[in-house]
Amino acid sequence: QCIIPNTNDHCGTCNPCADGKICQNKTCVCPDDKIDCGGQCIIPNTNDHCGTCNPCAGGKICKYKRCVCPPGMTECENKCVDLKSDEKNCGACCSRCDRNRTCCGGKCINTLNCAEHCGSCDNKCPHDKECQNGICKSHKHTGAKNCHKNKKLYAKRKV
Repeated sequence: QCIIPNTNDHCGTCNPCADGKICQNKTCVCPDDKIDCGGQCIIPNTNDHCGTCNPCAGGKICKYKRCVCPPGMTECENKCVDLKSDEKNCGACCSRCDRNRTCCGGKCINTLNCAEHCGSCDNKCPHDKECQNGICKSHKHTGAKNCHKNKKLYAKRKV
């Protein structure tokens, strides 16, 4: 039987091309908008296959066939982090908060005695209360409002 060896049914031989592949020059290949990954034709613009057969890692997403961090996130040591809240990358990559400090808005804050961030980020004490051990309590005029190291606050406490 005579065959045309340059069709999807008989590509270079009597065998058909696998699902998704097309015959070009007697060879089964993936269409131009796809790539061959382990014998399967895939779209290379997904988080599972981004420009290559490999997935995006470290919280990255695929954009224009490149793995990038999503909006609001920054790449630090091959991972996407939020510089406003990441304890190991607070305000900048590799800027770790000291013990007993929390990353709030990109600054290392002592939430045990900061009236703006009492007990947790953005938990503001009412004007007539102060932060004591992470709890807003009646004001005792201790002056404990040191959210982060600030010369003005240190000067105020020394007086």
